[in-house]
Amino acid sequence: MIGPVLLVARGAGAFTPEVEERLRAGLPDHAMVDFDPERDVREQVGDAGEVVVAGGDGTIGLVVRSLAGDGDRRVGLLPLGTFNNFAGAIGIPADLDQAIGVVRTGRPRPVTLGRVAGRPFLELAAVGRFGELIVLGEAAKDLAFGELRDRFVQLSQLRTFRYRLNDDLTGKGNALSLIFANTPTTGAHLTVGESTPDDPYLELAVGVATTRGMLSRVATTILRRPRPGPTSLILRFRRLTVRTDPPVNVYADNAEIGRTPVTVEAWPNAITIIEPA
Repeated sequence: MIGPVLLVARGAGAFTPEVEERLRAGLPDHAMVDFDPERDVREQVGDAGEVVVAGGDGTIGLVVRSLAGDGDRRVGLLPLGTFNNFAGAIGIPADLDQAIGVVRTGRPRPVTLGRVAGRPFLELAAVGRFGELIVLGEAAKDLAFGELRDRFVQLSQLRTFRYRLNDDLTGKGNALSLIFANTPTTGAHLTVGESTPDDPYLELAVGVATTRGMLSRVATTILRRPRPGPTSLILRFRRLTVRTDPPVNVYADNAEIGRTPVTVEAWPNAITIIEPA
C-alpha cells in the first residue's frame, strides 16, 4: 500500500485557490492528485490505503461507487457540492475545515450502499416519476433551461403503472413512483426516508410520489428548497424484485440505468468511510 491520496476536483464550483491552500495545510501527508472523471478511479488512486475526495456531489458519487467493495481501503469525504446528501447523512460537516478534521481524527466505519441491477448507488434508486424529477432537479441546478422545459413536458405525460414486489416484501398496487432510499434526503434536500448509510437496510417509500401534486411540489422545491412533508409509509428491506406493467424507467442516484423488471438490494459494508469519532 502507498501513502494516502487526496483526489481534488478542480472543476467543482467551490474549489478555489484558497480551498486548495486549506487542503494542503490540513492534509500535508496526502499526495494531491487532480481527479479526472474520464479515467478509471482505481488507476488514479493505485494501492493507496486511504483515499480522500474533495469535490461536488457527482465526484464523490463517482469515487465511492468505483471504490465500493474495497474492504481494506478507507475513504474520506470533503464535500464541496451543492446538496451533499450522502456526506450529510453520515455526519460529515459541510464546513471544509471541520470535514478535514474528521479525516484527521475520525473513525473508519463500513457503510451501506444500495445496488439496482448490480449498479451501486449512494442515495436512492427510483422507478418511475421520482427519478425523472431528480434528473429535472439536476437540469435546473445546471441551468439547462431547454432540457428543463423538455423534462417538464415528459413529466406531464407520465401515467401510473401497476407494480408487484417480491422477496423481502410482497405486494402490488398502482403508483407513479417507487423510491428505494439509502439516505434521508436526495436532490435539492427532498425528504425521502429515515435511514442512513450506517443502517444495514434500504427503505421503500410508498406514497412519496403517487399523486400528481408531487410535480408542482418538486418544482417549488427546485426553486425555493423547502422541506416537503413526510412520506405516508416507509418499509425496510434488504432485497426486492420489482415488476411493472407497463415497463418503466429505473434510476440510480441521478442517472437513468434501464427499465423494469429490476432487483434492488442493500449492500452492507460496501465501503469504509471515515466518519466523525
